[in-house]
Amino acid sequence: MAVTVNDLAAVGIAPQAARVIMQAITEAASGGGYTLPAASSTAIGGVKMAANVANAGESSATDVAGAVADLNALATKFNAALAGMQAAGQMASP
Repeated sequence: MAVTVNDLAAVGIAPQAARVIMQAITEAASGGGYTLPAASSTAIGGVKMAANVANAGESSATDVAGAVADLNALATKFNAALAGMQAAGQMASP
């Protein structure tokens, strides 16, 4: 039994969405594939998962030099997170 736009609408799928679904089914059945578009600042699309960045942890500083070292380590982790998101396409590069 073939599914129609009306069948999809009968189960609550909006007609416009049903037409898109049917078009995708037709293309897939005919050997046509779907290509996920790249995401941009103006278009929804696919992005890759960014690399893991370990948690910063809490500071054990007991003096100013230690606090500065901890702050620098935090900045390094933050920058690594930004670089990972940029490499994955989740954020534009500067």
